[in-house]
Amino acid sequence: MDEDGGTAGLHVAELHESVPPRDLEQQARAQQYEQQHRYHHRPPVLHSSLPPPPSPCELFLNLNRLLHERRVAHS
Repeated sequence: MDEDGGTAGLHVAELHESVPPRDLEQQARAQQYEQQHRYHHRPPVLHSSLPPPPSPCELFLNLNRLLHERRVAHS
């Protein structure tokens, strides 16, 4: 005993309950999965600054214009 009447010696700050090995394996797998798939929890990337894709009609007209310019250049 110490001078205040308490027990003397080393004191354990916390006692941890033993965890069954199966629970440790599940925790390890869950932690590994989270590390490998952490991007799933990110918000989606917004691409609002990009212009909308061209319509099929615009693609057709651009292709025809390019082909025409190419024919004219090779003539």
